[in-house]
Amino acid sequence: MGEAFEVPFRAAYPLGEAAELALEDYARALGGCDEAEALRASDDPGMVRGLRLVGLRGTLTPALLSDLEDFACDMARRRGTGAGLGWT
Repeated sequence: MGEAFEVPFRAAYPLGEAAELALEDYARALGGCDEAEALRASDDPGMVRGLRLVGLRGTLTPALLSDLEDFACDMARRRGTGAGLGWT
């Protein structure tokens, strides 16, 4: 198991289970990491506040961080309208 990084988002996003799984899959594919786990807000478990990435084979660049958060934001906007985008 590789090193773990917590990637906080600037905001928390309301993501259902399908959207959370899509975000984790996207993070693994985009970040080239072994594991990705959505981090739920402790005060509101319906909100995702970031990601935990394990075994990252690349670099945490500003572009990667922005891409991951943009994906989460897009999933939140699609809530209830196919929020998993077929990633799951």
